[in-house]
Amino acid sequence: MKTILVPIDYSNTAMGAAIYASELARAISAKIILFHAYHPPLPTTGAEFGILPDLDLDKENEALLETFKRDLLKRAPGNTNIECTVKIGFAVEEIINAVEEKKPDLIVMGVSGGGMVSEFVMGSNTMGVLRKTAVPMIIVPPRAHFKKIATIVFACDYKGEISIKAISELKKFATLFHAKICVLNLEKPEEGITFEKAVNGIQIEGALNTTEHSLHFLPNRNEIASEMNDFIDSHDAELLVMIPHKHSLLHRLFNQSITKHLAFHSHVPILALHE
Repeated sequence: MKTILVPIDYSNTAMGAAIYASELARAISAKIILFHAYHPPLPTTGAEFGILPDLDLDKENEALLETFKRDLLKRAPGNTNIECTVKIGFAVEEIINAVEEKKPDLIVMGVSGGGMVSEFVMGSNTMGVLRKTAVPMIIVPPRAHFKKIATIVFACDYKGEISIKAISELKKFATLFHAKICVLNLEKPEEGITFEKAVNGIQIEGALNTTEHSLHFLPNRNEIASEMNDFIDSHDAELLVMIPHKHSLLHRLFNQSITKHLAFHSHVPILALHE
């Protein structure tokens, strides 16, 4: 892992994510790209409609990003391999363009815990990027602080085809930190074993056979998000990994409640991997 892209908006939330990313990058000797997309005021009557470049706004935003970088270096010293990039345009669209241009190995973004409005705005940008890129992404909640990753909780529901590529990315993270993986099955044991679940279970076991791991079930699965948080705490995990398969329990959980119940109210970052 060589390059980490960190989209920021100069908020405290963005600074928290940048600090996490910087400390992660220092631990694995990676480069940080601080990225900001700004959207200037729309032209007034008489001007051609559209997003128009403004050299003064460019310089202003470049200066703001350099100030952000200096503040970051004070709060998370030791990692000087930091690049700054400013683009004009809408946040999600320009972040995706930056991913295509910079080819990062990882994206790190924060989510705000400042109320339902900020949760929706930050959540929508974060989820928008997540849906439109195949790059692994760490979502950093407000209370998260980087710690060396010794235990990873991998939440799965054994539904849908298991992505070997995603499991490979999971193993890369585990190998980087010599971490163990707790495979947390979100299905209740009494729900029964289908052929699909059995095949997927065998695939997961086969893919992780060279990595230290253990298998677990949630005890009740009534309030999944809260129970997952309890499981993470009880196992002193530093990272939660999810692969939100389409049309599965995990996909519904990720899109409907993960950003509210986990990302906003957890101290453990979430690594989202793609199928």
